Amino acid sequence: MADQTIQIDADELVRRARDLSDEIKADAIAAEKRGTYSPELHERFRAAGFYSIFQPKLYGGLELGLVAQYRTMMEVARADTGIAWCLTLGTHHTLPLVAHFPEPTTAWAFRNGYVVCPHSINRIGVATPVEGGFRVSILSGYNSGSPYSTHAMLNMRIDSGPREGEIIVVLFERDDYTVLDDWGGDRTMALGASGSNSIEAVDVFIPEERTVTWNWFASAFTDGTPGSRSTGNPLYLGNIGAVYHGDLAAVLLGAALGARDAFEQLLRTKQRHNEPKSLRFEHRDGRRQFAQVYRLLDSARTILLATGAEYEELNAAAVAGKPVTTADHLFLANRMYAVIEMAWQATELMFRASSSAVARTGHPIQRALLAIQMQRPQSYDNQELLELELANTYFGTPAAHA
Repeated sequence: MADQTIQIDADELVRRARDLSDEIKADAIAAEKRGTYSPELHERFRAAGFYSIFQPKLYGGLELGLVAQYRTMMEVARADTGIAWCLTLGTHHTLPLVAHFPEPTTAWAFRNGYVVCPHSINRIGVATPVEGGFRVSILSGYNSGSPYSTHAMLNMRIDSGPREGEIIVVLFERDDYTVLDDWGGDRTMALGASGSNSIEAVDVFIPEERTVTWNWFASAFTDGTPGSRSTGNPLYLGNIGAVYHGDLAAVLLGAALGARDAFEQLLRTKQRHNEPKSLRFEHRDGRRQFAQVYRLLDSARTILLATGAEYEELNAAAVAGKPVTTADHLFLANRMYAVIEMAWQATELMFRASSSAVARTGHPIQRALLAIQMQRPQSYDNQELLELELANTYFGTPAAHA
């Protein structure tokens, strides 16, 4: 867990991330090959408190909110997107774990310290009811953060009995599953360091208390959750829209900010190819491109952090008995795709406005462009589903899948 001999808040976490920037950049290419960041960086992240941002003080964590998480992960992504993706998606599932699982189960999960827990929600396994729990099997892809995972949450469909067809979330401990060697090593165009390996579990017994119903997008949980009751903190009411979508936005925005750092250096040091010859920032085109990039990324950052703060305000309002709806949370999640889109627009603009040298493998602008481009198919699918869910919830219209 984090060294708490000094007060750790969002500013301190960001400072620590900046201090680690050179180490993160130095590991970036090797991390792409191995599929995740180094054991040395893993220890640095642990000591810095990055695994403990959402961990309740009840279990030795920092118990900070979405703004602290977004700001920290954005700064890590500014150094390398793949490493930040692995770290972020391994850690942010702590919040729904605490929110939704019974308090004794949560205490059991944290018995050895921090939790790193991927959750690939679209891969659904099979859960067969048996005495005291379920026998479960699954082969689940894209479990970002899995190489250093202490646990995994995976969705299962009950295959028999009175609850047949119900989707549940199963909490595995590390000995219950195998992390397959199927990520990194040039298998993808980017994000090779994201640790998005497949997880396999075969006929594993899971006790009933390590399973909960899967409806974490579908309620504002105004009656409270196990986590909000055990911690006394409305952060753990547990709608995950702004958490799951927001952390993706934070990582991709961080990638664009890293590209912006390189773009500014290019403007200050590279000459224009065309007349009049000058450094790029000395010409009106370069200055306008710089201003356009800043407008997009500053706006995106403002939206991201304001949304994180609003999430916490919504939860506090719900606990206070004020009307908060599922649609309120879906609006926050939907907003994150504006952040992702602006990060893409800014990065694509920087790539076009730079010299051909930025297309070389390893250049920060090239790496950011590829990372954001790789996420766009996922973003396209998720955004469409979220938009329809938001509109249907808001207007009370039936779900339409066609």
